[in-house]
Amino acid sequence: LKGNVTFVVFFASWCPGCVAEHPSLSLVEARQGLLRLGVAVQDKDSSLARMLKKKGNPFDRIGADRDGQASNIWNLRGVPESFVIDKEGRIRFHHSGGLTTTIIQKEILPLIDSLIAERSEGADSKKVPMSEDASAD
Repeated sequence: LKGNVTFVVFFASWCPGCVAEHPSLSLVEARQGLLRLGVAVQDKDSSLARMLKKKGNPFDRIGADRDGQASNIWNLRGVPESFVIDKEGRIRFHHSGGLTTTIIQKEILPLIDSLIAERSEGADSKKVPMSEDASAD
């Protein structure tokens, strides 16, 4: 994750809140310096593929947290849960529950833009733990 600003969304095809927020995630458009990472939590590959085919895929990469290990490492309360990570690997934004268009437009996009623009100095924030499942394609 280091070197890029990373937008991480933990989600599942079986989660009504995740399905509801999914169209709004397309507002976080691909751009230089940004990695959009989706982590499917305890999901079946076939169900995930159906959801992404039907709703679209707003992510650059998708990882699978099949056993819940990444969810435990990240201390998730449930899904959906979203994070913005700076270039130094620090959590700069965390939201539990579904993201709305307003949250994305007023909080997430301006933060992503400012983090992409800033040098790799970083603020005093929590470092991000990553499991192999969550970082896999």
